[in-house]
Amino acid sequence: MNQWIDVAVKWSMVLMMAGVAVLLVSYPKFSQRDVYFGVTVSPDFRLSTEGRRILRTYIRFVLLFGAAGVLLAVLGTPGNRRYLLMSAPFPIVLGALGSYVRCHRLTAPYRVAPTAVRQASLARRRERLPGGLVAQTAPFLVLATASAFVAANWGRLSERFPIHWGNGGLPNGWTTKSPYHVFGPPFFLAALCLFLALTAFSVLRYSRRSGADSTWDKFRRTLAEVLLALEYYIAVTGTVPLFLPFVRSRGTVEILTMAVLVLSAILPFALVIVLLVAAGRATSPKSRGAAAAPEGDGTPDACWHGGGIFYYNPHDPALWVRKRFGIGYTLNFANPWSWVFMGGTVVIVVAPLLLLP
Repeated sequence: MNQWIDVAVKWSMVLMMAGVAVLLVSYPKFSQRDVYFGVTVSPDFRLSTEGRRILRTYIRFVLLFGAAGVLLAVLGTPGNRRYLLMSAPFPIVLGALGSYVRCHRLTAPYRVAPTAVRQASLARRRERLPGGLVAQTAPFLVLATASAFVAANWGRLSERFPIHWGNGGLPNGWTTKSPYHVFGPPFFLAALCLFLALTAFSVLRYSRRSGADSTWDKFRRTLAEVLLALEYYIAVTGTVPLFLPFVRSRGTVEILTMAVLVLSAILPFALVIVLLVAAGRATSPKSRGAAAAPEGDGTPDACWHGGGIFYYNPHDPALWVRKRFGIGYTLNFANPWSWVFMGGTVVIVVAPLLLLP
């Protein structure tokens, strides 16, 4: 069983790296037809000789660095060579970023001004979080129930017990019996779920609308549903370590560890596929119509910085705007609430370090 868990960890990582590389290769297809590598261009530019050449440049570099990341994952092992597994994402992400910046510069000379015609929907916004109150509170109830179980069985906990399991289901992380170390992690996970719920709410309510086009409204809804699914994943997998100290059977611990690993490998791909389908529908030529002049995305090119990655527009009240490259939304950093969101992100990243024994 131990060997199977090691194999599952390794090849899950290999498949994940390959999937990330394929996803990054497909990114240009999910940008608006008249926005190419962060630049507003003619709607037919991407089909031109120069547009195809720029795309080939991007794909070639992404595949090259993607192959390097996959190779690191293949050579790595969860044991002695785990540093190779941990370093596998870096060449893929850095290579894709460098390739994008290069292609943005190659596309910049072909920039054109978008049409001055704008469409707007006068319909009242009635965006609600998916699933209503019951679905939104369920992840918190799962974490609260698990914490209540631990509190009710406090006397059965050892003074020192495992909180992390590594190769073959063997514990490799330990903590002491204290309210801080026992209930701190589920409290943090609840805060993370709340952060995701607030993110979904803000995207639904405070993102820039795309005129009268309802396809992006559907994409926003799908994005909120994906964030809710992540909350459920966090709640379910986060409760497993709370129960494992009470499990005496080594085989049961291995099975639960394997289940968490399999879920962690499958769920991200499933959610990404859902977003890809939704983004493909929103960016399809049929949904946008065949405009003779570039429509753009409603944001000025001059307000995009860092190669079209960062958006800063004090005159735009929106908190979220569509990414010019890739899938999803990015912050309007001129909006003061964007820095509140960034501060929350920093807290989410730093907080786990404070919970280490």
